[in-house]
Amino acid sequence: MILSSEKRLRSEIFMVEQMLADVPEEAAIDRFSLLGRIESLREELSQVQPSVEPKVVKLTFRGRPVVGSRGVFADFAAKTTSLFSELVTLLAAAQSKPVSWTGPIPNRADSQVLVTGTATGSFGFEFQDHTVQQPLFDDSPVVQAFGQVQQVLSSIVADDDQLTEAIAGLDERAVTTLKKFLEALVSHDAVCRMTFREKDFGFSDVAEIRRGLDRLASDNFHEEDEKYFGVFLGVLPNRRTFEFRVSSEETVISGKIGGDIVDPAAINTRLGIPAEIKITATRLGHGRARLVLNEEPIWSAN
Repeated sequence: MILSSEKRLRSEIFMVEQMLADVPEEAAIDRFSLLGRIESLREELSQVQPSVEPKVVKLTFRGRPVVGSRGVFADFAAKTTSLFSELVTLLAAAQSKPVSWTGPIPNRADSQVLVTGTATGSFGFEFQDHTVQQPLFDDSPVVQAFGQVQQVLSSIVADDDQLTEAIAGLDERAVTTLKKFLEALVSHDAVCRMTFREKDFGFSDVAEIRRGLDRLASDNFHEEDEKYFGVFLGVLPNRRTFEFRVSSEETVISGKIGGDIVDPAAINTRLGIPAEIKITATRLGHGRARLVLNEEPIWSAN
C-alpha cells in the first residue's frame, strides 16, 4: 500500500466517526451500521504497510547561469547536478566498502540519487534516494550521505577545526569531487543553497567559495599516518567514534572510525586488551588534527 491509501482510510474513518457522533442513541440500527463500517475500515488500515516519507534535498542556484525563476542554463545544470549526485553516491558507497581512487564505485546501483523535480527559490532541483528503506526509522546510506554533504558544504565557511572535522575520513576521490563541484560554481559565477530536513545552508557570494577552495588546496591540507600502542576504552558503533589510551604517554586520544572497519561494535568485546592501531591524522592549516581509525587493530597476544 502507498501513503495515499493510508491517508484515504484515516480520512474515511474520521468522516464516519463524525457521522456516528450525529446519530442519536435511539437510532440503534444506523449506529450499528456505522460502527461496523468503522471496524471494517480500521481492520483494512491495520493491513496497510506504513509508508516511508522520502527524504528530499533541495539544491538551488543563484548567479549568472540562472534566469530568474524561469530556468538555468543546461550545461551548468548538467555539470553541477552530476557532480553533486556523484559526491552523494561516493559518500553513500563508502559506508559499506572502501572507494578506490579510480574504477567503479562499489554498490553504485544501491547509492543512486533521483532528481524528482525542480525547486523554487531562484532555480534548482529536488533529489531523493531511489530506494524505500526498512525499518522505517533507519536512514539509508544515501540519506546519511545527504546530511554529510550538507555538513561539508556548511563547514566550507566555518573555521579550520570545523572543516577538518567534516572532511576527516573522506577518501581522496570524494574530496576531489567536492572541489570540482565548488570549482564549477566559481567558474560559472554562481552560488548554491542546500535544504535538507530542517537545515538550510547557502553560500552568500562566489568569493566565499573561492576562499573555501583555497583552504582545501593540497598545500593547506595535511594527512599523516601514525601508530599507537595501548588499549581501547570504548567505541560508539552507530556514531563510529572511539577512545583509546596510549600506553607510552598515558593520554587518551579519540576520533572517527573509517569505513574499512566492518564491525566497530566488535572492538567493545576486547576493551582493555593491548592493541596497536594505525590512524590517519588530518589537519587543515593551523587547525587541530582529526584522527581516523582506518585499519583493523592488531591485538597483542600478551
